[in-house]
Amino acid sequence: MKNIIKILVLITLSLSYCYSNSSKASSQTEVLYEHVTILENGVKRKISVLKTNNTKKTVSTYDAKANKGLIVSFKNIEETSIPEFEKKYGLKLRKKLIIGYYIFANVSAKTDMEIVQAIIQNEVNIQTVKPNWKMKNVPY
Repeated sequence: MKNIIKILVLITLSLSYCYSNSSKASSQTEVLYEHVTILENGVKRKISVLKTNNTKKTVSTYDAKANKGLIVSFKNIEETSIPEFEKKYGLKLRKKLIIGYYIFANVSAKTDMEIVQAIIQNEVNIQTVKPNWKMKNVPY
């Protein structure tokens, strides 16, 4: 009987320890990450990006201050002028892929995520707009 009580006490203590550590981790996650919207194949998705450039302390897939460029696809390319699009958002066309994606370099002072948000708000002829970052699903 005493062994059962000891086991129950150990289980209770370990569960309370796990719960307290998980609540600390979730509050730290909220501080480190911000949620932003991207458009992928006509569907708006929320992704989490780091608020700071300090990626050595955490495992991260995205950095809010990155300037690596964008991937864009248009619903109807005949309605879009690529040079005007480049000028409007501070982009430079790097290459056009066979599947219809346009890879743009970010040559403006804005971050990739700021430009993505501006394009989502201002353009209607966009099928996909997202940062040209390595995308991998990593739980945080």
